[in-house]
Amino acid sequence: PSPAAPAAPAPAAAAAAPEGRVYASPMARRLAELRNLRLGGQGSGLYGSLKSGDLAGAAPLAAAGAVAAPAFASAPAPAPGAAFLDIPLSGMRETIAKRLSAAKQTIPHYQLSATVNIEKTLKMRKDINERLAKEEPGLKISVNDFIVKAVASACKRVPTANSHWMESFIRQ
Repeated sequence: PSPAAPAAPAPAAAAAAPEGRVYASPMARRLAELRNLRLGGQGSGLYGSLKSGDLAGAAPLAAAGAVAAPAFASAPAPAPGAAFLDIPLSGMRETIAKRLSAAKQTIPHYQLSATVNIEKTLKMRKDINERLAKEEPGLKISVNDFIVKAVASACKRVPTANSHWMESFIRQ
């Protein structure tokens, strides 16, 4: 049997450059894909990312027979026998992780659970939804709507329940 014919490059390859990852806006990537353009170089966006206006000088992609670079750099292969893969954090993810960790470590937390009989609430919800089906088809009230209303009312009645720890004081 003869070897299989080479596959055509994936459309997502329009957003890649041979030298590595290219930072471009989603609109620039989409336009490059539609116009069959290769993204590369320094753009006019934040930190040099490419914007759709930067595509005027973009070179066309290589011929269909050429092998295109992948749209995103692949993650490093795990070591033999490793059960996990370490993925580097972006700056934004790193900041979010640090802040969430700090919040969990420095702000007092507590959990509260309660059992509530909501049979009357469910009956009221059913009646409201039946009425709404006639007046506003497609509109429905969920159990969550009742919970949000109850929490908002409780926060007005008991403002200490919605207090925030602020290092040197409690904000109410």
